[in-house]
Amino acid sequence: MISLRNPLSATQAAMGLIAVVSALFFLGPGYWHETVAAETIDTLDYTRPQTVETAHGEDEDAIISTYFSIQCDADVNLKTVNRSLRGSSGFFGSGDHKLRSLDTVEEKIAYKLDALFRKVKDILNMHPRTERIHIRIFKRQRDLRNEHNKIFGGGFDDNLLSFYAYKHNTIYTTEEDISDTIIAHEMGHAVIDHYFVVRLPENIAELLAGYVESHL
Repeated sequence: MISLRNPLSATQAAMGLIAVVSALFFLGPGYWHETVAAETIDTLDYTRPQTVETAHGEDEDAIISTYFSIQCDADVNLKTVNRSLRGSSGFFGSGDHKLRSLDTVEEKIAYKLDALFRKVKDILNMHPRTERIHIRIFKRQRDLRNEHNKIFGGGFDDNLLSFYAYKHNTIYTTEEDISDTIIAHEMGHAVIDHYFVVRLPENIAELLAGYVESHL
């Protein structure tokens, strides 16, 4: 559900994954979707830059990518967001010619988020069919806290950097805390929640999302 300031180490994530696999074995087949092929959208030619457009209606002023509708507060600095998504994982190297060919910061953000999402699905080996997922980027943590408390009725942890709300199909984060690893963690939650017929217990889902974050 959440990304915290003290994420799992790679060793903890690996041990957690063993526990998750064991738990899923005992939970039984009722938790699993029938195995299906990856989304048709994943067969598109990704040598072409992704089209980014401004949506209307409920997604007004959103950046629309292949997988996401990205909404930012009016005072969010998109250049800062773009730099932060490069992060420390090394996932986006200097040799990414497709990324370098994009002209606008909106296109670069959309490209990075789509690439991260495909990587998350590959790490988990889960390719559920999903509607476009929403990402909401707030300027400040207090806005993230207010949104969390509005959705969940309180319980905000001051170490919270982001969270995913299944009922809104939305990832929430802030300009100051967004990064490639943090957003990949929340994407992991989204993939997991859409993959299983019955949503996993929170502690198991958290271990899987931590595994994604540590193996990005």
